[in-house]
Amino acid sequence: VAEAKNGAEKGGSVTKLLAEAVIEQWLRARSGWEREGDEIRKRFERGSFAAAIAFVVRIAFLAEAAEHHPDLDIRWRTITVALTSHDVGGLTASATGRHPVSRSSRGPPLLRVP
Repeated sequence: VAEAKNGAEKGGSVTKLLAEAVIEQWLRARSGWEREGDEIRKRFERGSFAAAIAFVVRIAFLAEAAEHHPDLDIRWRTITVALTSHDVGGLTASATGRHPVSRSSRGPPLLRVP
């Protein structure tokens, strides 16, 4: 996997920002995700406000388990999930769910949420 410029040091190692080509490939492979600046975003719509909140709670537990927390914007039944690595100011393998903690055969937990 090609990675670009260095980000902040984390636990004695330097976190690398992903190369543009890697980000573009990631986006092409996933429906509904879009790039906006240093973030990747997707909008999810649920049938009711309560269902939207339940969806956010599910994301919160997955985010805690992965130790990577998305930005969540709730507008009635619509939730926008934005992923980035705030500590390094861009997209890293951790932000896109390729962090070892969040790997599985079905894809990264944050990106599997229906």
